[in-house]
Amino acid sequence: MSEIQKLLAKKDGLLIEIACIVEDLNEYVNYPVETVSVDQLHYQYDFIIKEIVKINREINLEHIKHALSFHSQNVELKKLTEKATSSIVFTVKDLPKLHFSMFETPNLL
Repeated sequence: MSEIQKLLAKKDGLLIEIACIVEDLNEYVNYPVETVSVDQLHYQYDFIIKEIVKINREINLEHIKHALSFHSQNVELKKLTEKATSSIVFTVKDLPKLHFSMFETPNLL
């Protein structure tokens, strides 16, 4: 699970970068200056969006890997429990001697 946490932390950092770029663009709109490269800001924005999409895919793959791992583990546990229970055969001798006392006697009258 630590891989997913690392990816989520990286994604959070990228989201903060996007917020900074949006703030820079809003500031440029209000106070345009020639020293700011708007094209570079848009390029960075697009690049960060692509990185976030890539991280989302990696997170989904990690979730799928974990789900498949849990599924295969469940299948193995089912096999083990079936093997353990199939060797135990229940017979009448396994009942207590007074097994008829476990049931109510029907009133036939």
